Amino acid sequence: MKLIHLANKLHFDSQEWVIRQMLFFRPNDTVNAYAFAENERYLRNRPFIQDARIITLETASQDTVDVLVITKDVFEYSFDLRELAPSGVGAKISNDNLFGAAQGVQFGFRWKSSYSRPWGTEARYTKYNLLGSFVDVTVGYTHLNTNSQLDTGVYEGSYYIRMERPLYRSSAKITGGLSSPGTSVSGSGENQIPSGGIMHINWSMSGLAGTSVTGTAPMAISIINPT
Repeated sequence: MKLIHLANKLHFDSQEWVIRQMLFFRPNDTVNAYAFAENERYLRNRPFIQDARIITLETASQDTVDVLVITKDVFEYSFDLRELAPSGVGAKISNDNLFGAAQGVQFGFRWKSSYSRPWGTEARYTKYNLLGSFVDVTVGYTHLNTNSQLDTGVYEGSYYIRMERPLYRSSAKITGGLSSPGTSVSGSGENQIPSGGIMHINWSMSGLAGTSVTGTAPMAISIINPT
């Protein structure tokens, strides 16, 4: 029970504006059952949401409905002990919904006695659905050698930025990603070799549109995020 109480103290509920930015509809739109179903799927695929429901409620007016959006958060913290041995240790800690604002952070470190540069660190920041654009933006750096099985005392470091707009709904016309790794360094001591990064772009445009089931009733929206 104490552990659950501590977890509740550490947890931040997703902010209402965060959920509203991830909706495919706005107040006074007409009801579209197909869009509701796709929106539920998109919400559930977010790394900080476990479940989502979008429900219509009758009102006193025959041509108006209320829309109730219910989401259930995932506990946002995680810890990964990647290695623990006398010759080395490595770990990562992350938060996928910092302050309930749809932003993720990750920090990691590695110590390996056999490497010429024993200590390595990494950090990453992600903003999900930047400004309601459905684009996820990640910036970060790493000084961890990801090819340890081939390591001969060489270390690597890189800085990067990534932008990704997934196929969040079937009618999305522009999806894809862009990644731009920064300068990387390999070698040790006076033998460091810098190399420039290469920008990778993978965008696609689609005119697909799913079958819609629409009604004529305008809507009002309420958000619930039970703890």
